[in-house]
Amino acid sequence: MSGERFDVHKVILVSCSDYFRSMFTSGMKESNQREIELKGVTSKGLEKVIEVIYTSTTTLDGDDIFDVIGAATHMQVGDAIIIIIIIIIIIQTFVTRTVSANILNLSSSISASSTSSSSVN
Repeated sequence: MSGERFDVHKVILVSCSDYFRSMFTSGMKESNQREIELKGVTSKGLEKVIEVIYTSTTTLDGDDIFDVIGAATHMQVGDAIIIIIIIIIIIQTFVTRTVSANILNLSSSISASSTSSSSVN
């Protein structure tokens, strides 16, 4: 990660993640540390997964998706969190495609309207 810090509650992470449950309950040195350094995840992916864990929502850009899925997989979050992330991806993809299609339709309508109204006989 790029040195970013995230304020989270151990109990929340333990309840949602097998990775953190193992880290914090099996006597590993991290269980007594105030801060831990995570390797193998991007800060963007971690931030979005933490947001989903705490709020059950997030927004994703196209290039966030792989970071978020990678972080969720690495952190071994529960199936419910994965399902929420997938639903967010599906909804955002649908909304983006619908809005894009509506803009294209509107643009075509305006173009056709201006072409027909600018004809002079």
